[in-house]
Amino acid sequence: MRITQLLTEQTIILDLKAGSKQEVLAEMISQLDKAGKLTDSKLFQADILARKNKAQLESAMVLRFRMLNRKR
Repeated sequence: MRITQLLTEQTIILDLKAGSKQEVLAEMISQLDKAGKLTDSKLFQADILARKNKAQLESAMVLRFRMLNRKR
């Protein structure tokens, strides 16, 4: 699915009520689900969190690699 298929008047939230990243994610997923863009909102949320965690791990590994190379 392309991002242009997800971004519609029904999926854009102009007044988020969430106060944390987790709440923002939950609110956005709920809006996508209400608009009929998701087949399984729980699976979608798990996939988003897995990608986020993978990206954080990769960033930490790159940073560690750079730090080790500076010491040489």
